[in-house]
Amino acid sequence: MGFMLLNTWAVRIHRCLSGDELQPSTPRTLTGSLSENPERVVGSNSLPLKLPYYNRIYLPAALLAWLISIPIFAQPAEPPRSPDYFGAEPQESPWEVEIVKSRLTYKEPGRTENRGSMDGFSFSYTSYDNLMTRVEMRYSSGAVDYKGITIEGTAPITRINVPDSIFELRVLIGAEVRAWETHPQSVYFYSGLGYRYLDDDASTFSSGYESESNYFYCPLGININMAPEAENGWSIGGAIEYDYLLRGMQASYLSDADIGYNNQTNIQKGGIGYRGSIRFQKKLEDASIHIQPFFKRWNIRKSDETPLTYNGSYIKETSAPANHSTEIGVTIGVTF
Repeated sequence: MGFMLLNTWAVRIHRCLSGDELQPSTPRTLTGSLSENPERVVGSNSLPLKLPYYNRIYLPAALLAWLISIPIFAQPAEPPRSPDYFGAEPQESPWEVEIVKSRLTYKEPGRTENRGSMDGFSFSYTSYDNLMTRVEMRYSSGAVDYKGITIEGTAPITRINVPDSIFELRVLIGAEVRAWETHPQSVYFYSGLGYRYLDDDASTFSSGYESESNYFYCPLGININMAPEAENGWSIGGAIEYDYLLRGMQASYLSDADIGYNNQTNIQKGGIGYRGSIRFQKKLEDASIHIQPFFKRWNIRKSDETPLTYNGSYIKETSAPANHSTEIGVTIGVTF
């Protein structure tokens, strides 16, 4: 039953990524002012990422069914495995602390582009029993360079060193698949809930303002780790993950640019993400150190529309545009 649910889930994800389940949204260009902010732009051409209504019902239900099926893969704790089955017992090293270095790129096709470096840290706690439970937290900050155009499309706009910050919190639950009892791998399927917050503060620039992105999403992934080599203690592992956007919220504080404008809150209901990493780990006597290159990607479609007013007078309907972002980086950490 569990394998059937996993197969159904895999087919749905493949269709979403290949575009079979995605229908292009109707392009719509809105006119007005204050279009230069990289996180909240008035009007945009949409990305071909509109999820049909039935997908927003069927896919979360499939994810929930997959999560419920996880205990099917969990095997009884008895008989216990030998301590060297996956190297050191995972319970000995539940804590993990990392420094994070990355390069962030944000684009609204045909309109704006942000590029910049981010530095931060992360930590996590993992518990292993019949199921794996894991809590992760990450914070990074840095500055991005913004390039765009005016709403009329007649003049370029450039901003240097716009402050950005990212906060992410995730709670994961997973089960080990023991398909290779005679081989030194640990393979975990996992799911859970995630929250991502991105702040872009251009309020100190002329006609600039602060904007905030909030993503609530469901991750689905697989994590594979090899046992350390007996001679040198090095091991290799990796993870692949698909992220389904449950709800996004975009807050734009237009009053930072002009007190006459009302602040905006737009809801984003369509989007997908994916990420991957490769982990190289060295086991020490009482801890482990590792280096881990990673890749993250988000594709978010156009939000709903809200009214824009100036000194209480209605101007038009506005929306947060379709966009995509990519983050490539590396973490260096210690597990203890």
